[in-house]
Amino acid sequence: MGRLGLSERVDPSDPRDWRGILDRGNPENPVAKWTQVYAAYCTGDAYLGNRDVTYKTADGREVAVRHRGRANVESVLNWIYENVKKPERIVVAGSSAGAIGTPIYAAEVSDHYPDVEITAVADGAGGYRSPKIVDAIRNWGFWDDAPEWAAGIDRESATFEDLGRAAVRRAPHLRVVELDTAYDAAQERFLKAFGTPSRLYPLLLQNRAEQAKGLSGFAGFTSRGKEHTQLLFDRFYTNEEEGVRVLDWFRDVEEGRKVQSVTCDEPESCEKEPE
Repeated sequence: MGRLGLSERVDPSDPRDWRGILDRGNPENPVAKWTQVYAAYCTGDAYLGNRDVTYKTADGREVAVRHRGRANVESVLNWIYENVKKPERIVVAGSSAGAIGTPIYAAEVSDHYPDVEITAVADGAGGYRSPKIVDAIRNWGFWDDAPEWAAGIDRESATFEDLGRAAVRRAPHLRVVELDTAYDAAQERFLKAFGTPSRLYPLLLQNRAEQAKGLSGFAGFTSRGKEHTQLLFDRFYTNEEEGVRVLDWFRDVEEGRKVQSVTCDEPESCEKEPE
């Protein structure tokens, strides 16, 4: 997700420039030798869009946006299905806007590889709670050609988590975990745009509790501070809570071991930046 503005082009997002799990030269990277496929983000719809929409900017100008997030992801998945025939394990990971669609597309991947252990890792989108999310999902065109698993979702109250949980119900062996920072500045900025006055951490705790009830094997890792996302930065290797590094927690996840939720705990300690 990004702030709506006017631009002739979008700066390229080259995964070779990222760090974290995409840093294939880091000997600590647990997925450095994996086949890695990157789906670029460019249509402002959390990878869920399927509609052309004309928006008005703050100064009254009109901007047409072709929300094609779903088509973009499906083209990537089709390439994977054609070129990766027998994977041993799969991790579907998404950061920021990508985190929102991660469980949805992980469930689709599980349809294609029903006998493969698959984990969805959603990074940096766990605290969104607002009635306006309903409008965003609708405006992006998610319901225009909604998949069958979405039939039971109330379109007038749907949340991002509702979509993810509904998708995962048809993939009982799929595990979902989440990474967040307690006071992620980007999530708080979007919450403000949604008209939600609350700080992020209390909303994150509410969402995590609901996820734990609705998803078998769910766990979350909440780091202190306000940085946005962890998987694609060096802080993936250094952030630590309760004596557990994000790196080691992620390694356990991708190797199929059961993990417990880890948190920075009280709001006061969670506001402090990592040392």
